This record gives sequence, C-alpha cells and structure tokens, in this order.
Amino acid sequence: METKTISVAEVAEKIEAEKSKQRARFAAGIPALERLVKVALSDTGQSQVCGRFLLGLYNGPCYRFDLTDFRCLDTELFDDCISVLRMDANPVREVHNLIEDGDVVFRRLRMYWATEDEASDWPQDERNEWSQHHVGH
Repeated sequence: METKTISVAEVAEKIEAEKSKQRARFAAGIPALERLVKVALSDTGQSQVCGRFLLGLYNGPCYRFDLTDFRCLDTELFDDCISVLRMDANPVREVHNLIEDGDVVFRRLRMYWATEDEASDWPQDERNEWSQHHVGH
C-alpha cells in the first residue's frame, strides 16, 4: 500500500481553510445565539423550544433536547439553532461563555425551562426559585 506524502504547505493550507470555516461559523453563530437567547427568555410559543435547545448545548446529559421539537419553530429560529449547533460542533468556548453575562443568562434559562425531574436534585433555594417560575406550567 502506497502512502501519499503531504507537504508542509498543503497542511498549512488545510489548517487555514479550517480556521476560515470556523471563523465563518462563529460569525453566523454568535448573532444566532443572541437571537435564540432573546426568544428563550421571553414568553412566546417558541420560547421553550429555544430554551431547551440552549440548555441541551450547555449541558446535554442534564438537559435532554428532543430533536422533533424543532418542528415547532419557524424557519428563521430553526436556522438560528442550526447555526449555533454548527458553531458549537468545534467549540472555541462553552456556549454560555459566548454571550455577555452568560452564567446569569443560563441560570435564568434553567429556572424557566428545566423540568421537575431536572430540578429535583438542586439545592433548596434554587428549587424554590425554579418553582416560582413554574406556577401554572
């Protein structure tokens, strides 16, 4: 079996091409992330899906996201989710660290959109705050 030798220039070119793609994903992903956060923190029919999607990126094992929920989103929000997912596929930083006050924002998302099972192991003060947001849900 013959192996192909790759020159240093070819490797450098491939690395630069990948960096360029990553910059493009980041340039599209950050504004999309900001739009999704805005929707997730509001009270629309699509807020929960956006919030659950973002929580899934934040901590997938704890906050499961059902992919069929994408069907509840309009085209623009779905495209924003895909842009954020594409950006997060090779993360530069964790998703909550890509926005201003990300820790505070994602805590609010947890309070709004975590399920009862997900909140059951939280400290009592967080559970109390969570239950205030879920009256009538």
